[in-house]
Amino acid sequence: MDQSGATIADATVTLFSDDRVRTSRADHEGWFVFPGLTAPAHYIEASSNGFFSSSIPLTDKTSRPVTVVLRVGESNGQCLDIPDDFPRAIYEKRSGNVQLAGRVVDFSGPHLAGATLTLRRAEFATPLVDTQSMHPSPSMRRRQFNYSLAAITTTNIKGEYQFTDLEPGWYSLEAALESYRGGTIHFWIARDNLTKPADMNLVLKSIPFIQGSTYCETILGPMPEPVYIRQTPAPQ
Repeated sequence: MDQSGATIADATVTLFSDDRVRTSRADHEGWFVFPGLTAPAHYIEASSNGFFSSSIPLTDKTSRPVTVVLRVGESNGQCLDIPDDFPRAIYEKRSGNVQLAGRVVDFSGPHLAGATLTLRRAEFATPLVDTQSMHPSPSMRRRQFNYSLAAITTTNIKGEYQFTDLEPGWYSLEAALESYRGGTIHFWIARDNLTKPADMNLVLKSIPFIQGSTYCETILGPMPEPVYIRQTPAPQ
């Protein structure tokens, strides 16, 4: 439902569990269901066009039915405080040992070889207080966690990377390369899924973020065109 209590029809609902990521659609009254769960489910997230995504943790003490409240997205002039419903990763059925695969590219298109990829896993036992949003149930990407190092690798000559032998959970992946601003993305890893984030787009440090008298912070990461930016006060 939205902040007024009105139901949101056809919202996308994603459930993150140890075995795989499941997706459902809410009906015309806002109801959704995930039948036959056999592995522990940890979080559920809902999103809909024009709204900020919201997520809530799931435990054996979570009341049923589950209620997720979405708030309307906001825009300001030429910069948009973008809701979190644009695609960031897809979850395919896993057929081999690879659990995570993707690519790092220059923001203008060419792939980037030799980028360092640092993968960290969220520690659910020690959640942090959310400081990025006043919403009581922010999206998974905006949730604050402590992270522990899981693995490090580098991209090949095609800008590609792969990871295996990962425990289920929420992960942060940071890409770094000389002369480029670093980028970070977040996603879920499950036992039965191959997680495939959209391309990680890195921007050269020489490219300024100043547009006239307005300073906008580019949200870097795996997103297609157009570029979404959030307005912040101009630097002094």
